[in-house]
Amino acid sequence: MKTMEKIKDLMVGKSVITSLADLLRANDEEFAESEKKYLAAVETLRSELPAEFVPTLDEYLAACESDVISGVAYAGYLGFRVNLENFHHPVGIDFVRLDTIDYLKDHLFGHFPVNYRNAQVREAFHKSLPAAFQTLQDDIQDYFTHMECAGPKLAHYTGYIIGNHILPWVEPGYREDYSQTLAFAAETEKFMGYLPL
Repeated sequence: MKTMEKIKDLMVGKSVITSLADLLRANDEEFAESEKKYLAAVETLRSELPAEFVPTLDEYLAACESDVISGVAYAGYLGFRVNLENFHHPVGIDFVRLDTIDYLKDHLFGHFPVNYRNAQVREAFHKSLPAAFQTLQDDIQDYFTHMECAGPKLAHYTGYIIGNHILPWVEPGYREDYSQTLAFAAETEKFMGYLPL
């Protein structure tokens, strides 16, 4: 089913990295500088690493991207879920006022099956990389760290807002909590400096 593949790509495909990079580039000057260094590092490693280098640069980059995607997808899912939970228990925990580490369940990031394989690839690449190229790997890691820090916070908010639009179709009696939605938007914008939607 092509539709299923398109939906999957929107949620956990390469388009997540592209969209997140576009958003960060437009709103975060530090990210734009980090991205320049990342692109230069990738270009240098492509030209300098031997063809038989294992794991390949592309495998390493794919593992880094996949880790970011996993965090973004998980945070978006949590945002959708907290919206539904708020509908069922509106006097529950006011997650908007919680620290992001608490409501994003930060301790669970990186503990999905996809992350274990990625960790092996990333570690093998790091151990195999000649010392002369370590600063280039640092530039690559800095780029992905930007995404790993901002992406889940933005995705959590986005997942919550998506819930406002999807839940009326699938949850009997659902009504958007306008007060919480406005509070969440205000907190996200205060913390990030902008909204993803």
